[in-house]
Amino acid sequence: MRKRPAYFLFFLLGTFTLAAQPDLVLEVLDSTFTQPTDLASDGVNEEIIYIVEKQGLISRYDLRNQSVAIVLDLTGLVDARGEGGALGMAFHPNYPDSNYLYVNYTSPAEQLGGVMTTRISRFTLDNAGIVEDVSERILLRIPQPATNHNAGDLAFGPDGLLYIPTGDGGGADDEFDNAQDPTSLLGKMLRIDVDSTTATTNYVIPATNPYDSAADTLPEIWAMGLRNPWRISFDRESGGLWIGDVGQGVREEVNYLPAGEGAGTNFGWNCREGFIAFSDPSSRCDDRTAADFTEPVLDYAHDNSERVNGLSITGGFVYRGPAEDLRGYYVFGDFVRQRLFLYPTDVEEPEIIVYDDLATTAISTFGEGADGELYVADFGGTIYRVTTESATSVRQAIRVENNLRLYPNPTTDLLTVQLPAPFTGTAPVEYISPEGRTVATVTGVGFAGGKAELRVPDLAAGVYTVAVVLGGSRYVSRLVVQ
Repeated sequence: MRKRPAYFLFFLLGTFTLAAQPDLVLEVLDSTFTQPTDLASDGVNEEIIYIVEKQGLISRYDLRNQSVAIVLDLTGLVDARGEGGALGMAFHPNYPDSNYLYVNYTSPAEQLGGVMTTRISRFTLDNAGIVEDVSERILLRIPQPATNHNAGDLAFGPDGLLYIPTGDGGGADDEFDNAQDPTSLLGKMLRIDVDSTTATTNYVIPATNPYDSAADTLPEIWAMGLRNPWRISFDRESGGLWIGDVGQGVREEVNYLPAGEGAGTNFGWNCREGFIAFSDPSSRCDDRTAADFTEPVLDYAHDNSERVNGLSITGGFVYRGPAEDLRGYYVFGDFVRQRLFLYPTDVEEPEIIVYDDLATTAISTFGEGADGELYVADFGGTIYRVTTESATSVRQAIRVENNLRLYPNPTTDLLTVQLPAPFTGTAPVEYISPEGRTVATVTGVGFAGGKAELRVPDLAAGVYTVAVVLGGSRYVSRLVVQ
């Protein structure tokens, strides 16, 4: 009998009832980022999310006033070729008492070999929430034989341990034969304890890791048989681990491990792809059957003739936020076909709900706020809040438009502010610091045809958010003052 996670009994595509479908809404928060790869929370502040950009910037974003502050600049360390770059982050679960930020990024190849190196590093934050200079402590270095299938996420589990998903090393068909190799860290789910060190490592192996004392398997391995588990998450209520694993040529899949279970799990790649046998398996798959592997909880086809289809899964989260009609759904997406999916986790025969009309581009990542709010980013640079029509009407939030035009930018004195609509009248112009404080407000600014000219207040050189509030909309953009 094939192994299935105990949390689910069935996987059934079938038909679905439109009446039961939540009325999903994506609220635009900001569209000024460059290739966002991860969204995260510090687990404490409900009004703050953190945004990772592929080229190496990690920023703190204040949801109250749309201000942005760079907390870590890795652009001088990152190798962003192919699927590399700054890829994932997580705060220590005891933040701010343990004021550490963990980052998964690729750097140029080191003496370890490969074409680039995955680094799992710890950084220390100062009292202002900015990374202290020269605070990097490298926990793991993993040579990458190619510039794709680098995975990239990080997540702390309910056990306080750090889970690190790794891709199979790239190429196609697991050509480097890593996913089923117990002596390789690639194609695995790793688990380490970052609160202790040894004489040779900046972490320790948890005693409950399945291969803690095995002679033929690396002890960091918690589970194996993964292709490119780009995004993972823990359900904040059940503690279960969800893994979105990008497929090869036929199927995309989501794997699940209930809380406290899963040590030594083998998800099957490259012997299996989704629920089916892989067409070009490794010799390590010889004499093995489907019963030797743990099946995903769901998969979907590349073939667009099937109702549920896509080409590159972006794993998400089980929604536990304020939108009551969305709670309990696993929310995930497809990067290539630009659609979102909902999967109910609290029914016996779950069915995938497909959303094709939400006007997103390539869905690159999801992130969960400290209060359970869910956010999603597209690779074009836009950050959204995931909610529903009913929750939106209750909140009645001010609409944020990120198409305010400022020029010259940078500026030293004079500034032209251009609204997207031909407004004529007066409105205040606010200047907001990277820390989220309104440092200057110019009232009664006269607009004609949507344009106003004014002098910049006496501000220190730096990056500010400029905001104009008109009616129910707040128009914002970033300004560099020299």
